[in-house]
Amino acid sequence: MGCCSSCCSSDSKIDSKKYPNLYKASKMTKTAFHRSDITIQTVKKLTTRAQQDMAKAKSPEGVVEIFSPPYSVVDKITDNVYLTGAGGMIRENIVGLRISCIINATYEVPNYDVKGLECIRVPIDDTPEDDISLYLEEVADKLNEVVSKNRRAIVHCVAGKSRSTSLVLAYLVKYQKMTLKEAFIHCNKCRELCQPNPGFFKSLIEFERKILGKTSVKMTFITIKGENKEIPDIYADLFQEMALSTAMETRDAAKKKSIYELSGRSRLASTTET
Repeated sequence: MGCCSSCCSSDSKIDSKKYPNLYKASKMTKTAFHRSDITIQTVKKLTTRAQQDMAKAKSPEGVVEIFSPPYSVVDKITDNVYLTGAGGMIRENIVGLRISCIINATYEVPNYDVKGLECIRVPIDDTPEDDISLYLEEVADKLNEVVSKNRRAIVHCVAGKSRSTSLVLAYLVKYQKMTLKEAFIHCNKCRELCQPNPGFFKSLIEFERKILGKTSVKMTFITIKGENKEIPDIYADLFQEMALSTAMETRDAAKKKSIYELSGRSRLASTTET
């Protein structure tokens, strides 16, 4: 089937030879490659903050959270590259930051079809099984193309945490000459939410090997709540803190329970004696 008018922006003329996977993605019809439950959509106008606030007022709590800080904050990664969640994609941010290229790292969030904006969809789910490696180098190249023209790009997914971060990390590794570890530390300083899922990190490790000929991150196993989980070693401290926090919460809860039970027994004994 041919390209549906709702697939890509009128300003998104993707070079099929330079960006074959992004070009293929731009030719998606109304449903995603392997997600028939998701409809690919575009919108003709930039959403304003007021419109977003009205929509949030009618939305479930989980949706409201995603469209609120810290997820909706737009964070500057380099002078020309920004990172955010879907909640940050409002007119005030796009116009205020003079954004000319939007990388939408989702199936589910509508693309903009707005004159003067280049809008590119990277159709991936935030699951370790999804193959983000198809897009890492092409998005890195596209971001470099934008930056080399002294234009600005913004990369987003839903939360601005996993999918979009992975694409920005690839750009930093290839064009800012950072190791993957350095790139992650930099991104995390700019946006503390940054946390690609383990499957994406595996792809990033292989990407680093391809680009730099070495790796600065490795996958490791850690036990969380009795389960072995494979994570990048730079997450180990984070997950250990989570595990320690959970253990302390469990201990404190048990301690409170013991105090409560002891107090209850004391009151019962006092009543009996009386």
